Amino acid sequence: MMTNSSNNNNNNSSSKVIKVRLDEINLDEDIYPRKTFSHKTVEHYVEALKGGAVFPPIVVQKVKDNDGKEKLICIDGWHRVIAYREYYKDKDNGNGNTKDVTVVDAILWKDTILDKNECLEELRIESARMNLKHGDRLSQEDLRYQLLKIVKERPIERLEGIITELARAFNYDTSYISKLIGEEVRRRKVTRDAQILRLHMLGWKQDEIADVFGVNQSTVSRIMQNLTSQILHIQEQFYDKHKPVEEIAEFYGLDITTAWSIILQGKSDLERFSIFGKSEYQDDAPMLYNVWNFAKNDPRLGYYDYAGRIPGQIIMNLLYYYTEQEELVVDPMAGSGTTVDACLIMNRRCRAYDIAPTRKDIKQWDLNNGLPDEAMNCDLIILDPPYWDLLKGLYVKESVSSLDLKGWLEFMHKTSINCYNALKEGGEVALIIGMKDDTTNNDNRFYDLPYYCMKLFESAGFKEVQRISIPLTTQVKSHHDVEYAKKNRIMLNINRDLIVYRK
Repeated sequence: MMTNSSNNNNNNSSSKVIKVRLDEINLDEDIYPRKTFSHKTVEHYVEALKGGAVFPPIVVQKVKDNDGKEKLICIDGWHRVIAYREYYKDKDNGNGNTKDVTVVDAILWKDTILDKNECLEELRIESARMNLKHGDRLSQEDLRYQLLKIVKERPIERLEGIITELARAFNYDTSYISKLIGEEVRRRKVTRDAQILRLHMLGWKQDEIADVFGVNQSTVSRIMQNLTSQILHIQEQFYDKHKPVEEIAEFYGLDITTAWSIILQGKSDLERFSIFGKSEYQDDAPMLYNVWNFAKNDPRLGYYDYAGRIPGQIIMNLLYYYTEQEELVVDPMAGSGTTVDACLIMNRRCRAYDIAPTRKDIKQWDLNNGLPDEAMNCDLIILDPPYWDLLKGLYVKESVSSLDLKGWLEFMHKTSINCYNALKEGGEVALIIGMKDDTTNNDNRFYDLPYYCMKLFESAGFKEVQRISIPLTTQVKSHHDVEYAKKNRIMLNINRDLIVYRK
């Protein structure tokens, strides 16, 4: 049974009637609960005013908007505001003498100036409650519209119990509120739960996952149990019913990579290459030679529009040759998360870090401080460092050295020692690095960074065990570079080395 009544007994609310100019009252669509306005209601109100009707005061609130400006917004009574404006405009008859009649009665909801961002949800709830009480009452569709705004913008960690909470706020049965917003709450929870599953599959501990999402460890455990029961259904959809992965991922609220990871559970590395590799981006077998040439990035691995993103196929091949399933892989310069996604596909545990992380499965960390405890005793470290002219203070601290080649090499020397300390005996570090030509300063120089790094890693105790060529496309060079090279008879570098060192 659905019930509704008003419970607006806020101690901070003001019941004092004040006079407000009509032209000072604003509509804030972020807060106001109606999707559209009823012209019939406005016409009815105008006719009522002509007949001498007196309406209840409009409810308004002073807020500080997103741009820091103060304004007076309508909480309840926008149809009346429009009707007043129409009525007084007609009454004016073009004489411009409306100054004494454009002031209307209003009540301040709270006798203070509210920060809109901090109080947005509270303002939305109160506006909807007031619009349910009288006059042209809020429709079920408008109430749903307002509730969905609240659900979509509330942090995921605060979604637990939101249906019961909103049912109490509006004095409705929980079943009624669930009918309006239950599916959206479920969808958002599934999105969060899918991220929890992803971290679990990457080898994160439950207490770490709980910290990321602001929930307790028992909640993480319960979510994992629920999702585990769905894994067989997901594999059945793919293998037996031949449904596209995209369709499966959408139905279960998963990202594509996590869906693939579930589908590939129990498969060998070669099977993973074969099943996942049936696309225009992937080969269906590991690379057999020491030249790895991938013309395109596989969009399923890493953020597609991230600058400097390497093909995820490179990481998959590295994992095949230098790790076994469930071994620990560390990427301390994770960028777009390509290594993380490749580890999911290949069933490797992964710890990823970056000084400016782009996603929840990458932790914020400054490699200048070494590697965190959970990265210790790892099997493989993947390094794809930016060059010194791209660092802009992110990895090389200004107080240590300036952003030049010397400073970059100091940073790489420290990195080689940190990697050696973090790896288990016999573990490897894979360094992606290329020679760098310089056509910007017109000095016809190139920097043999692989050679410099070889010396640094050898001094840290590593032994080089493999060197792989990873060609770049010619498109990485600008028109200026090409013209300069032609004029000065120099060759431009479009090759990178993938050097594997062993502890």
